[in-house]
Amino acid sequence: MGLLVCYYRSHAKGLTRKGRFYIMIRHILFWNYTDTVKKQHREAEALQFLQDSVATMNGHIDGLLKAEIGTNLAGGYDLVFYAELEDTDALNAFRDHPLHAAHRERCKDIVTDRLCGDLITTI
Repeated sequence: MGLLVCYYRSHAKGLTRKGRFYIMIRHILFWNYTDTVKKQHREAEALQFLQDSVATMNGHIDGLLKAEIGTNLAGGYDLVFYAELEDTDALNAFRDHPLHAAHRERCKDIVTDRLCGDLITTI
């Protein structure tokens, strides 16, 4: 844990400082594959497509520190998306950003049953 905190603090140019800590938003979503993807047994292909789509956002949206998507190991939902953002302003900008809108459009026929949570955390 200490190494991770040191990494973030060394890259904290956009993070909001609160005392001796920094504030960060963790944006977490869960989805299921659509019935079409499941019936055609195209989960692996769909996952690669989604990972490539998420990669188009990394490093190109101000305030987005990191984004990734993968298989949910815990069950219940097929996929989990995880993003780290500098603050709530960055989260709001991310939601409206054209690259994110394009990502959502690419995903609409692949995923369903969205569950979202946003966590304000300190590091």
